[in-house]
Amino acid sequence: MRIIDRINFVLPDFTRTAWVSGEANRIWSPRLQRISDAWNEVCWQSVAAGIRRAFITSLSLDACVKECRRWSEHRLAILPLALEGQASCTYSATPPPTRQGNTPRIRLGVAIPEDLRELGRAWDNRDDDAIGALLGYPACCRSFFRRVWVDHSCVDTTWAMATNTKAVERDVTSVEISMDGPPFANILWRWIGVRAVPHLPCKFDCPDSIRTGKDMLALGRKIGCGEEMDWIEEILNWPVEWSALHGVAEILTPVVKVSTTTDSTGAIHTVRWKGRSFPREGAQGLRFPYSSPPKKQRKASAPRRLDNRESIRQPSATILPEWYNRDNGFATRFAMDRAHDPIVKLAIATLGNAGGSILDLGCGNGALLAKIVNQVPGAIPFGIDLNASAVEHASEVLPTFNGNISVGNLFDADRWAADRRYELVILMVGRLREAPPDSAKLVVDALIRCASNTLVYVYSGWSPESLSTIVARAGLRLAQPSGKNCGLLDLN
Repeated sequence: MRIIDRINFVLPDFTRTAWVSGEANRIWSPRLQRISDAWNEVCWQSVAAGIRRAFITSLSLDACVKECRRWSEHRLAILPLALEGQASCTYSATPPPTRQGNTPRIRLGVAIPEDLRELGRAWDNRDDDAIGALLGYPACCRSFFRRVWVDHSCVDTTWAMATNTKAVERDVTSVEISMDGPPFANILWRWIGVRAVPHLPCKFDCPDSIRTGKDMLALGRKIGCGEEMDWIEEILNWPVEWSALHGVAEILTPVVKVSTTTDSTGAIHTVRWKGRSFPREGAQGLRFPYSSPPKKQRKASAPRRLDNRESIRQPSATILPEWYNRDNGFATRFAMDRAHDPIVKLAIATLGNAGGSILDLGCGNGALLAKIVNQVPGAIPFGIDLNASAVEHASEVLPTFNGNISVGNLFDADRWAADRRYELVILMVGRLREAPPDSAKLVVDALIRCASNTLVYVYSGWSPESLSTIVARAGLRLAQPSGKNCGLLDLN
């Protein structure tokens, strides 16, 4: 770990934002507000759920009265710790001082009474390590905070965090660092309220911070903030660049630019998070982190054939239409890709290089089929869905096989099982639970006749029951081994 080379002055706290376009502002500004509200909910709920022992927040007097009643319903008490002023920006490295004429905010500790007493003692003794332990911060991150923030009086831990990360790429001047990995310890969006952990991690690949981030997002989904948690995870997977010079940090993202206070340096220091996805509203540009402008289309295109891999495509991230994920019941593309990933992997492992016909019963716009067919030579997709609009969009997702995707009911087994044999049939097994027993039996009988393999799945959050339990309640059984959310039926 390296402490950033500093000049002896610090600018006052400030945070400014500038959107890359009106469209990005229109789409993501309200989403960021919803993320902020949901994150506040997750933070205190994490105490009620036992993920950590205490939570510290700053509230106005009116908000304090309202929230205290909610917290008491979960047997949580409060401890006033300090008065502080109203922050003039979205993020502040230090608590703002109270000023005459301004209504102060109350900094509160929230926990069960026994832990509040311990928090009060640690606060009075200025014991940062004990406070951090109560707040659920990993020991390695508490030690990092003490060295960087307390001992060296830094106001921004980004550079030290980056140099402490193992899997990084550096330039010859050692003032540019690039990295990638799981997004849960990525806090380069904290200035606008997007994060998966409540603390400052010691490094971007800190295992304990990554585990905490996963637990916090899982809790958010459990308490009904699934869409906001999906947005957090999606955003943290976007490319972003942090650079510092003369006390000003500039954070470039695909949708918004942030300027804020940092430690003063005489040379530019840069940290780049490569990311693994890109938003449809993201800006195009020739430099990181923007996407490259699309190349001019070739005059002659390749002929469309069943074995032409280029003709089976997913829309690119920069031109992704809203319907691409919504047709399939997902708020974001990232959430859909995450849910599809284990299904795609199991389908590929089942098919091998043999290919063959694949049928998705409830295919939406064919996005799942396209992912499988793109990776299995010789695979031919078929699909059926009740949503006529989604089926129409399938002509853009699977243009070569447009005639293979049709509007229909999966319980009309005589239609899809009449005269065709499928190497693989894909089915959301919960549909059998929702149907009358006679209708479900018709589907199962058809699968026995026409499917060499039947892959069943349930999406996370559809039911608190496990996949094996749902399958058993439908009168079926899984072949071994099976995944957590998907598996192959044993129909023998």
